[in-house]
Amino acid sequence: MPRAVFRDVSFAVRAVVPDAPEVPQKLARGDRRIFLRKGRAVFLDRRVEIQLAACKESREKMSPRPRETTDEAILAATARVMQRRSPADLTLADVAKEAGVVPATLIQRFGTKRALLLATVKTAPASVPSQFAAARAKYASPLQALIELFVDCTGFASTPEALANGLAYLQIDLTDPDFRAITLAQFKAIRRETRKLLDAAVAARELLPCDTAELARLIQQVNGGSMIDWAVFRQGTLSNWVRHDLETLLRPLRASQHRRRAGKPRRKR
Repeated sequence: MPRAVFRDVSFAVRAVVPDAPEVPQKLARGDRRIFLRKGRAVFLDRRVEIQLAACKESREKMSPRPRETTDEAILAATARVMQRRSPADLTLADVAKEAGVVPATLIQRFGTKRALLLATVKTAPASVPSQFAAARAKYASPLQALIELFVDCTGFASTPEALANGLAYLQIDLTDPDFRAITLAQFKAIRRETRKLLDAAVAARELLPCDTAELARLIQQVNGGSMIDWAVFRQGTLSNWVRHDLETLLRPLRASQHRRRAGKPRRKR
């Protein structure tokens, strides 16, 4: 590689950093070091290196580069693309277009597609309590809050194709240890929060006293099976299908049902 040596050290530094300070011209030969910049070799001494580093640090403090698109926005965009693309079809270019960035930004921040997907699903377990709290604040009835929450969660799969994509990602959740650990934490969080709402329903006398832990497990299983059932039969909307199945499961345990039965006179034989 050709070596073009700058004899004037001040000029050499200014070629790298335009607003660098003046530096001494007479340097001891033993103190000189080679500084490479864009294929050019520049002889600098230790004093110049210190001044150059200080100048660079000052410029970085004065003009920081803000990130125009946050990681949270990118992860949200990834989740939206996951509803439309299977794991095999999803590309970094798809996510970049959805997020309004270039693919190089995704590589710089997350590295690989797997790392991006892992970062996206990592947000799920921590968001469960806030989702249940929002539903509880919206509806006065604990049972209504529970049903509406599960119904709202079907929005990720408004079509059979979107549900098929979700099942494709579930295959990764079941086979990749890192993804499975996150999915397990999410399922446990959902079951805990479901039981809390059921306990609240019992306390409010909406639900008969029962094993709420076991009922929470059944609600989770009915919800998952109901979505697959709908994708096969494809009758009506997924939200109505899930609502019907959950209400059917809970109906025998509703206190109102037993009050109505108790109020009916018995038929004479």
